[in-house]
Amino acid sequence: MRLIQYQSVHGPKAALVESAAQVRPIELAGGTLALARQAIATGQSLASVIEGLLGDETLDYDTLVAAGELLPPITHPDPAHCLVSGTGLTHPGSVDTRAAMHGGAAADEANLTDSMRMFRMGIEGGKPEPGAVGVQPEWFYKGDSRCVIAPEQPIPVPSFARDAGEEPELVGVYLNDDRGRPWRIGYAIGNECSDHVTERHNQLWLAHSKLRHCSFGPELFIGELPASLTGTSRIVRDGRTLWERPFATGEANMSHSLANLEYHHFKYVLFRRPGDLNLHFFGTATLSFAEGIETRDGDRFEIELPALGRMLRNPLAFVREPPLLHIHSLSARHGSDAHERAPQAGGVMALEGTQLIGQQAVRGSQASIAAVNPATGEQLKPDWPGGTREDVDRACRLAWEAFDRYRETGLEERARFLESCADEIEALGDELIERAVAESGLAEGRITGERGRTCNQLRMFARVVRAGEWLDVRVDPALPERSPMPRLDHRQRHIALGPVAVFGASNFPLAFSVAGGDTASALAAGCPVVVKAHPAHPGTCELVGRALQRAVGKCGLPEGVFSLLYDSGFEVGQALVADPRIKAAGFTGSRKGGHALWQIAQQRDEPIPFYAEMSSINPVFALPQALETQGEELGRAFVNSLNLGAGQFCTNPGLLIAEQGAALDRFVESAGEALKATTAQAMLTPGIHEAYGQSQSRLAGHAGVREIARGPQGGGPHTCQPALFLTTAQELLADQSLQEEVFGATSLIIECRDTSEMVQVAEKLEGQLTASLQMEDADLDQARRLLSILERKAGRILANGWPTGVEVCDAMVHGGPYPSTSDSRTTSVGTAAIHRFLRPVCYQNLPDALRPEATREANPLGLNRLVDGRREG
Repeated sequence: MRLIQYQSVHGPKAALVESAAQVRPIELAGGTLALARQAIATGQSLASVIEGLLGDETLDYDTLVAAGELLPPITHPDPAHCLVSGTGLTHPGSVDTRAAMHGGAAADEANLTDSMRMFRMGIEGGKPEPGAVGVQPEWFYKGDSRCVIAPEQPIPVPSFARDAGEEPELVGVYLNDDRGRPWRIGYAIGNECSDHVTERHNQLWLAHSKLRHCSFGPELFIGELPASLTGTSRIVRDGRTLWERPFATGEANMSHSLANLEYHHFKYVLFRRPGDLNLHFFGTATLSFAEGIETRDGDRFEIELPALGRMLRNPLAFVREPPLLHIHSLSARHGSDAHERAPQAGGVMALEGTQLIGQQAVRGSQASIAAVNPATGEQLKPDWPGGTREDVDRACRLAWEAFDRYRETGLEERARFLESCADEIEALGDELIERAVAESGLAEGRITGERGRTCNQLRMFARVVRAGEWLDVRVDPALPERSPMPRLDHRQRHIALGPVAVFGASNFPLAFSVAGGDTASALAAGCPVVVKAHPAHPGTCELVGRALQRAVGKCGLPEGVFSLLYDSGFEVGQALVADPRIKAAGFTGSRKGGHALWQIAQQRDEPIPFYAEMSSINPVFALPQALETQGEELGRAFVNSLNLGAGQFCTNPGLLIAEQGAALDRFVESAGEALKATTAQAMLTPGIHEAYGQSQSRLAGHAGVREIARGPQGGGPHTCQPALFLTTAQELLADQSLQEEVFGATSLIIECRDTSEMVQVAEKLEGQLTASLQMEDADLDQARRLLSILERKAGRILANGWPTGVEVCDAMVHGGPYPSTSDSRTTSVGTAAIHRFLRPVCYQNLPDALRPEATREANPLGLNRLVDGRREG
C-alpha cells in the first residue's frame, strides 16, 4: 500500500495510490498525519484505517503533479514538531567516497580514515541479534521540516554553499504517540542533499554539509519492506541525462540493520517528544560527486526505487545573491518597524512600496494605496504611491526599445528566462506565502498551491518555447515548372505582436497576476510586458515583480522586458492601454472595467487586441436521470464547488438548471443543508464584499425569486455569507437581470417545467466560460440536444464535473463568447494562450541567407514544419 499527500483547498489531503495514473482520496481532514494518529488512537493498523475512509472519487495522478499540488507524503502543521536526521556510512559506496575525500584508501590498513573505521565497526557489529544493541552509527541532524522540499519542487542551494550533491536514500517515517513511544508509519524515497565540497575540506565540517534542504516521497510505502531494494539515481541537465548510476539499498545492502539504526536514534529522549514526527535518512549508496560531477542551477535530480512507487524529482535552484545578515541588539534603541526594514532570508529585501520600471525601483508621486487584511480589517505596511503618466511613458519606452532584441532571442535563451522567473519566485520562500495570505485572506494551503501553479505554468511555457510548435512554420517551395503559372517560394512563421499590458486579478494574487498566465504567455511569445499591479495585493505584486526583475537581469536581457506600475485609480491603466507602443493587453476583472478598457483599445489610432476575461455565471444543467439517482450527492457537491474560495472564482457555478419534481426537491434540500453547514470565509477586499452584499440583496428582493438557504454569517469584517435562491424558467426568460453575475458564494436554481423549457433557458444564456452537464447514460438524448447550444455559449463544456477547477494543459480553453471574454477565439489558460500575442508573417521569394532561422531550407531548429502540405517531423 502506498499513499501520497496533496494540497486541497482545506489543507493536506492523503490519497491511496491505485495505479501509476490514479489515486483515490481518503476522507479525513489533516492528511497522512491524521491517519497515523487515528491508527494509534484506535489500535488499528494504518491499512485498516485507510480502507475504512476511502472515498469514491478518483483523481488523475499526473494532473496533481502538473498543478504543483503534490506535497511530501506526510507533513506536520508545526515545523518544529517534525525533526529531520540521518545516519551515514551505512553503504559501501558512501564510505569509499568519504575515504577518498580525506586521503585514505579502503585497502590501506595503516592509513584508515575515521570514516572507514566507523564503517567497519558497522560491518562487525551493526546487525546484532534480536533484542541486543549493536554498534552506534554515524548520526547527523538536518533540521526541522522547514528544510523539507516537496517532490517536483526546486531544492534551494544557499549562496554560501560550495556544492549541491544528491544522496539517494531510504527514509523512515515515525510518529510518537502521546506517551512518547515511536511508531513506524512507513518508508519513502529520499534525496538527502549535502555539500560534499565543504565535507571534503574538513571531515569535522560534516554537520555544516548536512544543514541543507532535502526532499522525500512522493509516495509513502506502508508494509513490510523488502530486504533488498534496487534503483537508479540520475542527474538531468538541459533535458539530457548528465549522469546515471544504479544503486542498491535495504538491509541486505547495508552495514547496519534498520532496527539498530532506529534504536540509536530514538534512545535520545529529544526524539521521543510526544506528538513529534521523525524523518530519518538511512544513508546513501552512490554519489555523483565521487565521479567529479559538479551540479548547476536548473539541474534536475531523479531518484527511482520502483518498489516504493513513483520517482522522486527535484530541480536545483541556486540562490545567487548572498543574504545580508544583520543581528539586531536589544541593548540599543530600535524602531517598532525594525523587522520591516531588516533584510529577509534568501537575499530578498523588505518591501519598499516602489514601482519597478526596467531595472530601477521608482517611487510614485500620486495618491497611495495600501493593502488591507480582509480577515481582520488591518491595514498593512508599507503604502505604494501611484505612478504618473511619465512613469507609464518610461515603462512603455523601455519595453519598445527591448522588443526587437527580445522577440529574436533564441528558443533556449527565452526558455531559460521563463525557468529563471519560476526559480526566482520560488526563492522568495515563505515571505511570499505570508504576504499573499495577509493581503488576500486566502488559506496558506491555497496560496502555496497557487505558487506551484504559477511556477509550473512558467516552466510549461518554457517547454512550449523550446518545442517551437508555436511558430507554426509553413513552407510552400517554389514550383518554377508549374503550369499555367510558376509558383514562387512562400514561407510563414509567427512573430510577437509587441509590448503587452497586463492587468492582474483580485482573486488569484499569483496565478492571474504579475507572473500569471497573461504575463507568462506574452513573455513566451517574445513580448515585453508592463504589468499594472492590482491594488488588493500590492506587496505580493512587488515581491513577484522583483523576482521577475532579477530574472531579467541575470539572463542578460534588455531591462524593458518587464516593468510593474501602481495606481490608486484608473489613470495609469488607461494611459497604458492608450500608449501607441503597447500592442496588446490582457485583463481579468469585472465586466464594467474590462469593457471600459476595451473601448480605449478600440478607439486608438491603431486599435489593438484587448483580451478581457470579465463575467460568467457558469450554468450547470442537472439532467433528469442524474438528478433522480444522485440528487442528494449532487446537492452537496454543488455547494462544495459554489463555496470554494468564498465563491470568488470566475468559474463559480452561479446558475443551476433542472426540471421540477421530487428529484429536484431532494437536490434543493440537500444543497440547503450543506450550505448551512459551511464555514464563513473572508472575501478578498472590502469593495468585493460590499458589491457581493448589494448583488445578493438585489436577488433576494426580486419578486420572482425565493430564498432556499443561507450559510453562516461569520464574525469577520468582510466575511461572505453563502446563499441559495430559486426561481422559475419563466422568470429567467422574462428578466435578463437574473443572469447578472454575483461574485461570491451565491447561486440561483432555475426550475424548468420540461426539457423544452430547459432548452429555451440554454438559448437565452449569455456567453460563458463554462457550461456543465450532470448526466447519466439515460440522459444522453437530452444532453445531445443541449450540447449544440452550449457549444455556441461556452468555451469549456463539462460532463459530470464542477467548473471551479481549471487544468493548465494543452487542451484547456479558459475563454468564451461575450461577456465572459472580449474575444471568444482565445484562451487565457493553457499552452494555446501564447497565440493571443502572435501574428503570422509570410516571406515570399527571400534568399535563404535572409530568411528567419526557423524558415530556412536546412531547418536548423529541427522544427516540425508543414512543407508543401505535409509535416516534416
